[in-house]
Amino acid sequence: MIRDFCPPTPLYLEPVDIIPHPFEGSYDAITVFGGAASALSIVVWRPGATVPRTVIRAGEVENWLAGLADHERVRCDRILRHWRVAPAFPGLTGHGHNSPSLMGVVNLTNDSFFSDSTRPDAVAGIELGRQLFADGASILDIGGQSTRPGSAIVAQARELEAVLPVVTELAKQPACRLSIDTIRPEVAKAAVRAGASIINDVTGMMPAEALGGTAGLVVGHMRGNPATMQKWPRSERGIFSLYDWLERRISTLETAGISRNRIAIDPGFGFGKAVSHNHAVIRHLPILTGLGVAIVIGLSRKASLGYLSGAKLAAERLPASLAAALAAARQGATILRVHDVAATRQALQISSIFR
Repeated sequence: MIRDFCPPTPLYLEPVDIIPHPFEGSYDAITVFGGAASALSIVVWRPGATVPRTVIRAGEVENWLAGLADHERVRCDRILRHWRVAPAFPGLTGHGHNSPSLMGVVNLTNDSFFSDSTRPDAVAGIELGRQLFADGASILDIGGQSTRPGSAIVAQARELEAVLPVVTELAKQPACRLSIDTIRPEVAKAAVRAGASIINDVTGMMPAEALGGTAGLVVGHMRGNPATMQKWPRSERGIFSLYDWLERRISTLETAGISRNRIAIDPGFGFGKAVSHNHAVIRHLPILTGLGVAIVIGLSRKASLGYLSGAKLAAERLPASLAAALAAARQGATILRVHDVAATRQALQISSIFR
């Protein structure tokens, strides 16, 4: 008799009971966030299984691993190894848990959900970039195409005209990494030639050849495009679908010759997701640290924070943005993409003192 093949239930690990100090070698703690913190327990997720969630104390993990099937043990060993090693990526100055790097937003478009962040011309964009760098940004994210929900796609020539003078000038700033926020390979290539060292692609589908020999890539997650992404936000398996998609993209890029230390992920807070999806992204962000790459997240002044806080206007969401930034840092984010660099840096500094 031929039996139907039943694929194994996927397994995911989430560090919980996290304390902001490393306890290297302790039997009762597991190193997470590249050594910046420890977890006293882990949650084992098996979506679709009879028992989808199991909590294991740190001291029991070795015995638990020994009882797994070989393919599951290999997967879990890889995830635990990723937790222990701090990810590398251009522009990283910290590694999460109250010490993430800051990516300052330089919008060169008038079509942005937060009008105070836009700069209408190259001179104003260069001035803003210099100010954000002085405020504490280690990366400047320069974009000539709005990605707010419902935004129209601009002509490629218009995007190039907006970003290249700003990238060229800010590339002269010592010790500052430049990121080009674009979904177009041609714009990415031109910006890298002009001095950018990171490509921030919200679609996550930028081809490897657009990176050149050294540029890093932020792999975003978004359903559809900016014009359509919020028309029907959905998710089949929530954070687990997100994990699987990002894992496949990382594997594809590595196969194409892009080393893991040139790859970061962005779970796409606000991109093709409902408020509940966005909430789950932050709450379960530690699951994504198992991918072993830097995590970039942009929460700053977004509409989901307005739904949760009651602040209807983006201009009113600075307190919510700071609170969300601190939460993301505690959950393992390595780079925070923000409009308000000085305020975020100050909040992180004080939070780290009292952790």
